[in-house]
Amino acid sequence: MSNVPATMADNYNSNGYYVLEVAVDNAAIGSGLGTTQTSYIHKVTLDSTLNGFDDYLIISTQNTVPGSTNILLDIRPDNDSPS
Repeated sequence: MSNVPATMADNYNSNGYYVLEVAVDNAAIGSGLGTTQTSYIHKVTLDSTLNGFDDYLIISTQNTVPGSTNILLDIRPDNDSPS
């Protein structure tokens, strides 16, 4: 498997990490729009398999994302800043 995030950052150009972008209520995702979020990767290992896997990676935000009618999530390599 390739291109699996291992370390998250809260901005672009942060030495090969990945960046979580979050937009709510049909807002756009893009560099300079304030949509980057401080986030973490958690590895969860189950005692038995679920859907053929026993290891799961979960990405969470540090801050609460406000409630909305829809949420757009995008995980990008830090060198792939959206324009």
